Amino acid sequence: MLLKLDQVHLLTMRMKILVALVCADFALMTAAQFSCDPLTQYQRSGQCCQMCSPGTHMLSQSPCFEPRCSECGESEYQDKYNTDSKCQQQPYCDANRNFQVSTQDNKKKKISCMCLLGFHCSGEICSICVPHTTCKPGEGAVAIGNHTHDTVCQKCPEGSFSFNDSWESVCIKHTECGSGYELWQKGTAISDNVCERMTRMYIGLLIGFLFLVSLIVAACLYTVHVKRKKKSFDIAGENGHLAINNRHIYTPVDDPENEQPLFVTQISKEECGTRTPEENVDEGSLEEGSDSGVYTQKGNFLKQETGKQEILSLQEESQTSTVVGEGPQDSFNQMG
Repeated sequence: MLLKLDQVHLLTMRMKILVALVCADFALMTAAQFSCDPLTQYQRSGQCCQMCSPGTHMLSQSPCFEPRCSECGESEYQDKYNTDSKCQQQPYCDANRNFQVSTQDNKKKKISCMCLLGFHCSGEICSICVPHTTCKPGEGAVAIGNHTHDTVCQKCPEGSFSFNDSWESVCIKHTECGSGYELWQKGTAISDNVCERMTRMYIGLLIGFLFLVSLIVAACLYTVHVKRKKKSFDIAGENGHLAINNRHIYTPVDDPENEQPLFVTQISKEECGTRTPEENVDEGSLEEGSDSGVYTQKGNFLKQETGKQEILSLQEESQTSTVVGEGPQDSFNQMG
């Protein structure tokens, strides 16, 4: 009985030792498995082997600790440590689809195709770039477009303006006239305020006022001149006075004693004493009838008065004397 107990105890000890060895072996295997760096190493045949660095790829049959790596080719890249046999292809940026042509040759990073300035992607998958929305005059960009978003336009608020077509221009605040300046023209949604110096503005107003007054005065003077000229012709017609070939002719009146002077006859001083009046019209011819006589403006027949045979002509010389008479006969009496 005692022998059996010893055997059982011995068997138990052996089992404990076996379990301990198994656990130790498992621990060693686990430690060996997780000792490799997951970013730069990989496990092969229970060993931690080195990967190729970014910008390169691994050649076949490469040693574990010193791998054989080759640089990526043109338009290729590798952005991490790897065991790949070849690099990845860079995306193609098509200029015909309004993408910027990439000039950089980056083998360690993937390049992104960007839209040209003034364009944005047509959708989530950027397969083509389309132009930004253009804001018209009187509108401004609330959100300026970029690679992924379009421009958002809005009407300029009161007190601001924009004057051109643009996808990136914003509304500009109207200019405020400073000291010594005055608002000449109020701005609109498409134009700015116009400020002028106060003295310059007043001079412009004064010139405009004087010009207007000059026009009014000239018009008044012309009107007065026309009226006076018309009135003089009317008076001459009413008095029966007519001038023919610079010779002033009087019409006969009913009462010679009450005859009033109708005009002023100007003759030179020399002619008053030397020149003899000429009779241009035969008296008989004037008395024969009205068919061959001379008429006034109102159609009255002109007839020479009896006893008054001479008619003075109008003198055109510069040095003249003025004789005022009650009729043609009185003028000749003064000459005698």
